[in-house]
Amino acid sequence: CTVTSSLRGPSLTKTKVFKRDASGQIIPTVPDSSEADDRQGEAHDRQGDADEPPYRAPKALRIERSGAEPLTVPIYPDRTYLFGRAPESSFVFPSDSVSRLHAQLRFSGGRWMVRDLNSSNGTYVSPGGEATGDDPRRRSHVIRALDRQPVRPGDLLFLANGDSRLVFLEELPDEVASAGLSRARTGD
Repeated sequence: CTVTSSLRGPSLTKTKVFKRDASGQIIPTVPDSSEADDRQGEAHDRQGDADEPPYRAPKALRIERSGAEPLTVPIYPDRTYLFGRAPESSFVFPSDSVSRLHAQLRFSGGRWMVRDLNSSNGTYVSPGGEATGDDPRRRSHVIRALDRQPVRPGDLLFLANGDSRLVFLEELPDEVASAGLSRARTGD
């Protein structure tokens, strides 16, 4: 099983490829044929439905974790993001219902694609944020293990029981972008 992961969490640094050895430990490795498999699947992903509107790529994520303030961050097409409980995740979700290596977000074939990494409790996407009610996963599409699902601005992604979620945003909100610029200028 090959997993692409960011090593430094929210700092959004370069990505590396990892494999699990027989004992389940994550070890660094060189890219293998699984990337060729990804490229082969991209042609199918790009075809889409004739009735489908043109693809708009999200530019930011709002990350909502139980017991924490929401976090809004930009996403960059040259990076791969990993979500889970493991410290090497790009964004750590401390909930026991979220797998150590739960899901991956990657820009592939001109679209942001979410992949469930064989999580124990599943990954769900609700197109256009339509999920409501007691269990928002009921109106959501299940992303099967290792399948790719394109996401668009407004989509909600639920990890496990639905308490951990990501909202895909069309743009980085002005207040977040300006806060980042002022921090960069002051060195904070």
